[in-house]
Amino acid sequence: VVFYEKPLKKFFRILNSSIEHFPKSRKFFISQMSRWLSEKLWTKSNIIKKINAKPKQIVFCQHHLSHASSIYYSTNLNEALIVVSDGVGEDQSFSIWKANKNIINLLYEIKYPKSLGLFYSTMTSFLGHRINSGENKVMSMSAFGSDKYNQKIKEIINVNKKNIFEQNFKYFNYQHSIDRSYSDDLINLLGNPRFPEQAFIDEKNQLINEDAERFADISFGTQKITEEIIKNKVNFAYKLNPSKNLCLSGGVFLNCVANYFALNNSKFDNIYINNCSSDAGGAVGAALWAWKNLIDSNSDNIKQDIYTGPEYNSDEIKDILIDLKINYTEYTNHQDLINSTVKDLINNNIIAWFQGKMEFGPRALGNRSILAQPNSKELSKKINSIIKKRESYQPFAASILIEECNKFFVMDKKFDYSYKFMNVVSECREEVYNDIQGVIHVDKTCRVQTVSKDDNFLFYDLINNYFKKTNLPLLLNTSFNLKGEPIVDNPIKAISTFLRSKCDVLYIGNFKIVNDS
Repeated sequence: VVFYEKPLKKFFRILNSSIEHFPKSRKFFISQMSRWLSEKLWTKSNIIKKINAKPKQIVFCQHHLSHASSIYYSTNLNEALIVVSDGVGEDQSFSIWKANKNIINLLYEIKYPKSLGLFYSTMTSFLGHRINSGENKVMSMSAFGSDKYNQKIKEIINVNKKNIFEQNFKYFNYQHSIDRSYSDDLINLLGNPRFPEQAFIDEKNQLINEDAERFADISFGTQKITEEIIKNKVNFAYKLNPSKNLCLSGGVFLNCVANYFALNNSKFDNIYINNCSSDAGGAVGAALWAWKNLIDSNSDNIKQDIYTGPEYNSDEIKDILIDLKINYTEYTNHQDLINSTVKDLINNNIIAWFQGKMEFGPRALGNRSILAQPNSKELSKKINSIIKKRESYQPFAASILIEECNKFFVMDKKFDYSYKFMNVVSECREEVYNDIQGVIHVDKTCRVQTVSKDDNFLFYDLINNYFKKTNLPLLLNTSFNLKGEPIVDNPIKAISTFLRSKCDVLYIGNFKIVNDS
């Protein structure tokens, strides 16, 4: 058994930080020590008790090494440069690694309290969103902004002329406070923070007032400095160890906008961002590290497979439908199921789609998805407001046939691996913009998933049949869940979520359910 970080090392970092900032950190210290001394410090003992393991069977992998392993060992690369960026692991917040012949070595690191990830999370909180879940909303808000606050943002965090990462900690409280991650100095610099759910844009996609303009500009500045720092540090990594291949992991690289604008002109031939750059992916990375370094160093690397979750057969689903007394239509022929779904899509129905094995990672990639036509702004507004009940400025992704993607979006070959997981935005081609407005953000970008037969045959077949009827080889795709809930993982949750939503039709396995509630 391998754990994805070293708890003792992390504990001492928190302890030392608390002592350094005492007495301001008194509340922080009490909260953290309570958590760590009651449970987190005893990870090894808890694992031993839970699975009846022997102490020597428990291994710990460093947090950033787990991230690095999660992407490198999921490719077939012999050599690569790896960059990891997140909030903080044990004490690293940014690291550069060299991988060669299954051996990963550290080249460079930035340590806590400096952290690009914690800067972005702090700004997420300032802009009225929850840390560790609302960062994508800042990314979406930034498209409405201008560069008015860029210089002020650079007073908070920047890279100087010597390419040294600088952060002004008078604007931050995260080192010693559990109540608020930013200080009064940040408010003095940028103005009052945004309240959660505070109005931002109107029905015409226009910023609603001067405060909204300010928050849009702050979001823009936050996004742009993040892109600048990523670009700078990746270029620095290339100078340290030139390579054709760049692997990226850590929560910072869930920022698909930054991934594109910071890296599209980089010197790397291939950029690999896996389907789960967060700590969940780090857990997989820890297992891969142990396998390659402690068990079988000569074995081939695994093929990245995103569909590794639970799967339910027709009999299991049918039994549930009967038990719940739900009316359904059953399709015994694959093509009939596809034809019915395409017909419903063309009739502007919003489809809940539950098929095959669940995706691993934060993205819905065609097995636990809500789907709709890509050409309707009204449909996308309906999904945002009535089904997802989220902010109207949040855009939707597009799942597109891999053979057709270049006709609709400006694609960059270096991101071919990463497009499969919605990890990079693409710019919409001007000549097709009016045909696919439902999936295009205000800045005319789209988070794209390329779909191939090999990766997901059923989803590919659905899009391909829709393409034959409409000349549009793509669908609007968002995760199958409601606000505040995880993506559905089993038939009962799928049915419950569907019936509580305003989706029109659920296709679950071979069965169709119409929402007439």
